[in-house]
Amino acid sequence: MNLQSVFFWILSFSLGLLLSTILVRIWIQAARKWDWYDIPNERSSHIQPTPNGGGVALFLMTVLGGLLWYFLSGKQECSWVPIYLTGALILAFVSLYDDFKGASRLLRFLTHLFVALLVVISLGNPLASLGLTEWLEVSIAVFWVVALTNIYNFMDGIDGLAGGQTVVMALFLFLVSQVMGLSCIAILALLLAASASGFLIYNWAPAQVFMGDVGSVFVGYSFAVWTLIIASLGHDLIWTAFLPLVPFVFDASFTLVVRLSRRENVLRPHRSHVYQRLVSQGYSHRLVSGVYYGLAIVLAVFGSAQLGLVYVPSAFLWVVVIAVPGVLLSWVFYAERSA
Repeated sequence: MNLQSVFFWILSFSLGLLLSTILVRIWIQAARKWDWYDIPNERSSHIQPTPNGGGVALFLMTVLGGLLWYFLSGKQECSWVPIYLTGALILAFVSLYDDFKGASRLLRFLTHLFVALLVVISLGNPLASLGLTEWLEVSIAVFWVVALTNIYNFMDGIDGLAGGQTVVMALFLFLVSQVMGLSCIAILALLLAASASGFLIYNWAPAQVFMGDVGSVFVGYSFAVWTLIIASLGHDLIWTAFLPLVPFVFDASFTLVVRLSRRENVLRPHRSHVYQRLVSQGYSHRLVSGVYYGLAIVLAVFGSAQLGLVYVPSAFLWVVVIAVPGVLLSWVFYAERSA
Protein backbone atom coordinates (compact mmCIF):
# COMPACT_ATOMS: atom_id res chain seq x y z
CA MET A 1 0.00 0.00 0.00
CA ASN A 2 1.63 3.24 -1.16
CA LEU A 3 1.33 6.69 0.39
CA GLN A 4 -1.31 7.77 -2.13
CA SER A 5 -3.50 4.81 -1.18
CA VAL A 6 -3.09 5.52 2.51
CA PHE A 7 -4.17 9.11 1.95
CA PHE A 8 -7.20 7.96 -0.03
CA TRP A 9 -8.34 5.55 2.67
CA ILE A 10 -7.84 8.10 5.45
CA LEU A 11 -9.74 10.72 3.47
CA SER A 12 -12.57 8.28 2.73
CA PHE A 13 -12.90 7.30 6.38
CA SER A 14 -12.79 10.91 7.59
CA LEU A 15 -15.39 12.05 5.06
CA GLY A 16 -17.63 9.09 5.90
CA LEU A 17 -17.32 9.81 9.61
CA LEU A 18 -18.16 13.50 9.16
CA LEU A 19 -21.15 12.92 6.88
CA SER A 20 -22.49 10.13 9.07
CA THR A 21 -22.27 12.29 12.17
CA ILE A 22 -24.21 15.06 10.43
CA LEU A 23 -26.78 12.65 9.01
CA VAL A 24 -27.43 10.95 12.36
CA ARG A 25 -27.87 14.35 14.02
CA ILE A 26 -30.39 15.38 11.38
CA TRP A 27 -32.18 12.06 11.80
CA ILE A 28 -32.44 12.53 15.59
CA GLN A 29 -33.99 15.97 15.12
CA ALA A 30 -36.45 14.63 12.54
CA ALA A 31 -37.33 11.68 14.78
CA ARG A 32 -38.12 13.99 17.69
CA LYS A 33 -40.24 16.19 15.46
CA TRP A 34 -42.20 13.34 13.86
CA ASP A 35 -42.30 11.03 16.91
CA TRP A 36 -40.16 8.26 15.41
CA TYR A 37 -39.50 6.69 18.79
CA ASP A 38 -38.70 3.20 20.01
CA ILE A 39 -41.15 2.57 22.84
CA PRO A 40 -39.85 0.30 25.65
CA ASN A 41 -41.32 -3.22 25.77
CA GLU A 42 -40.62 -6.51 27.52
CA ARG A 43 -37.44 -7.04 25.45
CA SER A 44 -36.07 -3.53 25.95
CA SER A 45 -33.07 -2.65 28.07
CA HIS A 46 -34.07 1.01 28.16
CA ILE A 47 -36.90 2.77 29.97
CA GLN A 48 -37.26 6.01 27.98
CA PRO A 49 -38.69 6.37 24.46
CA THR A 50 -35.70 6.94 22.17
CA PRO A 51 -35.43 8.03 18.52
CA ASN A 52 -35.17 4.97 16.31
CA GLY A 53 -33.86 4.19 12.83
CA GLY A 54 -30.48 5.91 13.10
CA GLY A 55 -29.01 3.00 11.15
CA VAL A 56 -30.28 4.76 8.04
CA ALA A 57 -26.99 6.66 8.13
CA LEU A 58 -24.99 3.42 7.96
CA PHE A 59 -27.10 2.19 5.08
CA LEU A 60 -26.98 5.40 3.05
CA MET A 61 -23.27 6.08 3.52
CA THR A 62 -22.24 2.53 2.63
CA VAL A 63 -24.64 2.02 -0.27
CA LEU A 64 -24.13 5.42 -1.91
CA GLY A 65 -20.37 5.27 -1.45
CA GLY A 66 -20.25 1.72 -2.79
CA LEU A 67 -22.37 2.67 -5.78
CA LEU A 68 -20.06 5.58 -6.59
CA TRP A 69 -16.98 3.35 -6.29
CA TYR A 70 -18.57 0.70 -8.51
CA PHE A 71 -19.17 3.13 -11.37
CA LEU A 72 -15.84 4.93 -11.03
CA SER A 73 -13.55 1.92 -10.53
CA GLY A 74 -14.90 -0.30 -13.31
CA LYS A 75 -13.15 -3.30 -11.73
CA GLN A 76 -14.22 -6.80 -12.73
CA GLU A 77 -13.96 -8.09 -9.16
CA CYS A 78 -16.79 -5.72 -8.25
CA SER A 79 -19.33 -7.49 -10.47
CA TRP A 80 -21.25 -8.71 -7.40
CA VAL A 81 -21.95 -5.18 -6.14
CA PRO A 82 -25.26 -4.54 -8.03
CA ILE A 83 -26.86 -7.71 -6.61
CA TYR A 84 -25.53 -6.93 -3.14
CA LEU A 85 -26.96 -3.40 -3.32
CA THR A 86 -30.28 -4.70 -4.65
CA GLY A 87 -30.55 -7.02 -1.67
CA ALA A 88 -29.62 -4.18 0.68
CA LEU A 89 -32.36 -1.97 -0.75
CA ILE A 90 -34.99 -4.68 -0.37
CA LEU A 91 -33.97 -5.34 3.23
CA ALA A 92 -33.84 -1.63 4.06
CA PHE A 93 -37.34 -1.05 2.73
CA VAL A 94 -38.89 -3.89 4.76
CA SER A 95 -36.80 -3.12 7.85
CA LEU A 96 -37.67 0.57 7.84
CA TYR A 97 -41.34 -0.35 7.54
CA ASP A 98 -40.90 -2.74 10.46
CA ASP A 99 -39.22 -0.04 12.57
CA PHE A 100 -42.14 2.35 12.29
CA LYS A 101 -45.21 0.35 11.31
CA GLY A 102 -44.40 -3.19 12.33
CA ALA A 103 -43.95 -6.04 9.82
CA SER A 104 -45.00 -9.63 10.47
CA ARG A 105 -42.38 -12.25 11.33
CA LEU A 106 -43.32 -14.16 8.20
CA LEU A 107 -42.75 -11.15 5.95
CA ARG A 108 -39.37 -10.47 7.54
CA PHE A 109 -38.27 -14.10 7.25
CA LEU A 110 -39.40 -14.49 3.64
CA THR A 111 -37.64 -11.24 2.73
CA HIS A 112 -34.40 -12.36 4.37
CA LEU A 113 -34.63 -15.77 2.69
CA PHE A 114 -35.36 -14.28 -0.73
CA VAL A 115 -32.43 -11.87 -0.51
CA ALA A 116 -30.10 -14.64 0.72
CA LEU A 117 -31.05 -16.89 -2.19
CA LEU A 118 -30.68 -14.00 -4.64
CA VAL A 119 -27.17 -13.15 -3.45
CA VAL A 120 -25.83 -16.69 -2.99
CA ILE A 121 -27.06 -17.86 -6.39
CA SER A 122 -25.58 -14.77 -8.05
CA LEU A 123 -22.22 -15.47 -6.37
CA GLY A 124 -22.18 -18.97 -7.83
CA ASN A 125 -21.66 -21.14 -4.75
CA PRO A 126 -19.10 -19.14 -2.74
CA LEU A 127 -18.40 -22.11 -0.43
CA ALA A 128 -17.29 -24.48 -3.20
CA SER A 129 -13.89 -24.81 -1.50
CA LEU A 130 -15.50 -26.77 1.34
CA GLY A 131 -15.54 -29.83 -0.86
CA LEU A 132 -19.11 -30.84 -0.01
CA THR A 133 -22.00 -31.47 -2.38
CA GLU A 134 -23.08 -28.30 -4.16
CA TRP A 135 -26.59 -28.22 -2.73
CA LEU A 136 -25.19 -28.49 0.80
CA GLU A 137 -22.64 -25.73 0.22
CA VAL A 138 -25.33 -23.45 -1.20
CA SER A 139 -27.65 -24.29 1.70
CA ILE A 140 -24.94 -23.42 4.23
CA ALA A 141 -24.28 -20.12 2.46
CA VAL A 142 -27.98 -19.21 2.41
CA PHE A 143 -28.32 -20.19 6.07
CA TRP A 144 -25.31 -18.03 6.93
CA VAL A 145 -26.80 -14.94 5.29
CA VAL A 146 -30.20 -15.40 6.93
CA ALA A 147 -28.68 -16.31 10.30
CA LEU A 148 -26.19 -13.44 10.56
CA THR A 149 -28.78 -10.94 9.31
CA ASN A 150 -31.00 -11.94 12.23
CA ILE A 151 -28.23 -12.42 14.78
CA TYR A 152 -27.13 -8.83 14.34
CA ASN A 153 -30.70 -7.71 14.85
CA PHE A 154 -30.99 -9.79 18.03
CA MET A 155 -27.72 -8.43 19.41
CA ASP A 156 -28.71 -4.79 18.92
CA GLY A 157 -30.25 -4.57 22.38
CA ILE A 158 -28.14 -2.25 24.54
CA ASP A 159 -26.44 1.08 23.97
CA GLY A 160 -23.36 0.90 21.81
CA LEU A 161 -23.10 -2.88 21.48
CA ALA A 162 -23.96 -3.41 17.81
CA GLY A 163 -22.45 -0.08 16.75
CA GLY A 164 -19.07 -0.80 18.32
CA GLN A 165 -18.97 -4.38 17.06
CA THR A 166 -19.69 -3.00 13.58
CA VAL A 167 -16.66 -0.71 13.76
CA VAL A 168 -14.35 -3.55 14.85
CA MET A 169 -15.62 -6.08 12.30
CA ALA A 170 -15.75 -3.60 9.41
CA LEU A 171 -12.18 -2.43 10.02
CA PHE A 172 -11.04 -6.05 10.22
CA LEU A 173 -12.73 -6.89 6.91
CA PHE A 174 -11.17 -3.77 5.40
CA LEU A 175 -7.76 -5.12 6.42
CA VAL A 176 -8.50 -8.62 5.13
CA SER A 177 -9.82 -7.34 1.80
CA GLN A 178 -6.77 -5.10 1.36
CA VAL A 179 -4.49 -8.10 1.80
CA MET A 180 -6.58 -10.18 -0.62
CA GLY A 181 -6.88 -7.39 -3.21
CA LEU A 182 -10.66 -7.04 -2.90
CA SER A 183 -11.05 -3.31 -3.44
CA CYS A 184 -14.86 -3.24 -3.41
CA ILE A 185 -15.15 -4.94 -0.03
CA ALA A 186 -12.36 -2.66 1.20
CA ILE A 187 -14.19 0.57 0.35
CA LEU A 188 -17.57 -0.73 1.53
CA ALA A 189 -16.13 -1.97 4.82
CA LEU A 190 -14.24 1.27 5.41
CA LEU A 191 -17.36 3.35 4.75
CA LEU A 192 -19.37 1.15 7.08
CA ALA A 193 -16.73 1.49 9.80
CA ALA A 194 -16.71 5.28 9.33
CA SER A 195 -20.49 5.63 9.37
CA ALA A 196 -20.80 3.31 12.38
CA SER A 197 -18.23 5.45 14.21
CA GLY A 198 -20.30 8.55 13.53
CA PHE A 199 -23.45 6.75 14.65
CA LEU A 200 -21.73 5.48 17.81
CA ILE A 201 -21.18 9.06 18.97
CA TYR A 202 -24.93 9.29 19.51
CA ASN A 203 -25.55 5.63 20.36
CA TRP A 204 -22.98 5.37 23.17
CA ALA A 205 -24.65 5.09 26.58
CA PRO A 206 -26.86 6.87 27.32
CA ALA A 207 -28.03 6.52 23.72
CA GLN A 208 -29.66 9.43 21.93
CA VAL A 209 -30.71 7.22 19.02
CA PHE A 210 -31.06 3.51 18.24
CA MET A 211 -29.85 1.72 15.12
CA GLY A 212 -33.19 0.06 14.40
CA ASP A 213 -33.77 -2.90 12.12
CA VAL A 214 -32.88 -0.78 9.11
CA GLY A 215 -29.33 -0.58 10.47
CA SER A 216 -28.80 -3.91 12.24
CA VAL A 217 -30.31 -6.02 9.44
CA PHE A 218 -28.23 -4.18 6.85
CA VAL A 219 -25.01 -4.62 8.82
CA GLY A 220 -25.59 -8.32 9.46
CA TYR A 221 -26.45 -8.88 5.81
CA SER A 222 -23.36 -6.98 4.65
CA PHE A 223 -20.99 -8.92 6.89
CA ALA A 224 -22.54 -12.20 5.76
CA VAL A 225 -22.13 -11.37 2.06
CA TRP A 226 -18.60 -9.98 2.41
CA THR A 227 -17.36 -12.96 4.43
CA LEU A 228 -18.80 -15.32 1.80
CA ILE A 229 -16.94 -13.47 -0.95
CA ILE A 230 -13.71 -13.67 1.04
CA ALA A 231 -14.35 -17.35 1.79
CA SER A 232 -14.79 -18.03 -1.93
CA LEU A 233 -11.04 -17.41 -2.34
CA GLY A 234 -10.18 -20.46 -0.23
CA HIS A 235 -11.48 -22.61 2.61
CA ASP A 236 -8.75 -21.40 4.96
CA LEU A 237 -10.21 -17.88 4.81
CA ILE A 238 -13.68 -18.93 5.97
CA TRP A 239 -12.73 -19.02 9.65
CA THR A 240 -10.37 -16.05 9.39
CA ALA A 241 -13.12 -13.71 8.13
CA PHE A 242 -15.54 -15.02 10.75
CA LEU A 243 -13.39 -14.66 13.89
CA PRO A 244 -14.41 -11.21 15.27
CA LEU A 245 -18.06 -12.26 15.07
CA VAL A 246 -17.59 -15.14 17.53
CA PRO A 247 -18.94 -13.21 20.59
CA PHE A 248 -22.13 -12.24 18.75
CA VAL A 249 -22.70 -15.64 17.14
CA PHE A 250 -22.02 -17.47 20.40
CA ASP A 251 -24.35 -15.25 22.44
CA ALA A 252 -27.22 -15.67 19.97
CA SER A 253 -26.64 -19.41 19.49
CA PHE A 254 -26.28 -20.16 23.21
CA THR A 255 -29.43 -18.19 23.97
CA LEU A 256 -31.39 -20.07 21.32
CA VAL A 257 -30.25 -23.45 22.67
CA VAL A 258 -31.16 -22.50 26.24
CA ARG A 259 -34.62 -21.27 25.23
CA LEU A 260 -35.27 -24.41 23.19
CA SER A 261 -34.20 -26.60 26.11
CA ARG A 262 -36.74 -24.77 28.27
CA ARG A 263 -39.40 -25.25 25.59
CA GLU A 264 -39.92 -21.52 25.30
CA ASN A 265 -41.50 -19.91 22.27
CA VAL A 266 -38.34 -18.69 20.54
CA LEU A 267 -40.36 -16.30 18.39
CA ARG A 268 -41.52 -14.25 21.36
CA PRO A 269 -39.54 -11.18 22.55
CA HIS A 270 -37.25 -11.91 25.47
CA ARG A 271 -34.31 -10.66 27.54
CA SER A 272 -32.35 -13.90 27.74
CA HIS A 273 -29.24 -12.99 25.78
CA VAL A 274 -26.01 -13.08 27.76
CA TYR A 275 -25.53 -9.33 27.33
CA GLN A 276 -29.09 -8.67 28.53
CA ARG A 277 -28.64 -10.91 31.56
CA LEU A 278 -25.46 -9.02 32.48
CA VAL A 279 -27.24 -5.67 32.23
CA SER A 280 -30.12 -6.99 34.33
CA GLN A 281 -27.57 -7.83 37.05
CA GLY A 282 -26.54 -4.19 37.27
CA TYR A 283 -23.60 -3.98 34.89
CA SER A 284 -23.62 -0.84 32.77
CA HIS A 285 -24.24 -0.78 29.04
CA ARG A 286 -20.79 0.73 28.60
CA LEU A 287 -19.02 -2.04 30.49
CA VAL A 288 -20.86 -4.90 28.78
CA SER A 289 -20.42 -3.37 25.34
CA GLY A 290 -16.76 -2.67 26.09
CA VAL A 291 -16.08 -6.30 27.00
CA TYR A 292 -17.68 -7.49 23.76
CA TYR A 293 -15.53 -4.98 21.85
CA GLY A 294 -12.42 -6.25 23.61
CA LEU A 295 -13.17 -9.87 22.79
CA ALA A 296 -13.83 -8.98 19.14
CA ILE A 297 -10.55 -7.03 18.94
CA VAL A 298 -8.57 -9.94 20.39
CA LEU A 299 -10.10 -12.27 17.82
CA ALA A 300 -9.37 -9.74 15.06
CA VAL A 301 -5.70 -9.78 16.09
CA PHE A 302 -5.67 -13.56 15.77
CA GLY A 303 -7.38 -13.22 12.41
CA SER A 304 -4.61 -10.83 11.34
CA ALA A 305 -2.09 -13.44 12.45
CA GLN A 306 -3.76 -15.96 10.15
CA LEU A 307 -3.04 -13.54 7.31
CA GLY A 308 0.58 -13.18 8.37
CA LEU A 309 0.22 -9.52 9.35
CA VAL A 310 1.22 -10.06 12.97
CA TYR A 311 2.85 -12.97 14.74
CA VAL A 312 0.79 -14.99 17.18
CA PRO A 313 1.50 -18.71 17.78
CA SER A 314 -1.13 -20.60 15.81
CA ALA A 315 -1.67 -23.02 18.69
CA PHE A 316 -3.23 -20.16 20.66
CA LEU A 317 -5.97 -19.55 18.10
CA TRP A 318 -8.40 -22.28 19.10
CA VAL A 319 -7.61 -21.69 22.76
CA VAL A 320 -8.75 -18.09 22.38
CA VAL A 321 -11.83 -19.03 20.33
CA ILE A 322 -12.90 -21.45 23.06
CA ALA A 323 -11.99 -18.99 25.81
CA VAL A 324 -14.32 -16.28 24.49
CA PRO A 325 -17.54 -18.19 25.28
CA GLY A 326 -15.93 -19.22 28.55
CA VAL A 327 -15.35 -15.60 29.55
CA LEU A 328 -18.93 -14.59 28.78
CA LEU A 329 -20.52 -17.60 30.48
CA SER A 330 -18.29 -17.36 33.55
CA TRP A 331 -19.14 -13.69 33.91
CA VAL A 332 -22.90 -14.10 33.61
CA PHE A 333 -23.05 -17.20 35.87
CA TYR A 334 -20.92 -15.44 38.50
CA ALA A 335 -23.11 -12.32 38.33
CA GLU A 336 -26.35 -14.29 38.69
CA ARG A 337 -25.10 -16.49 41.51
CA SER A 338 -23.77 -13.48 43.40
CA ALA A 339 -27.05 -11.58 43.13
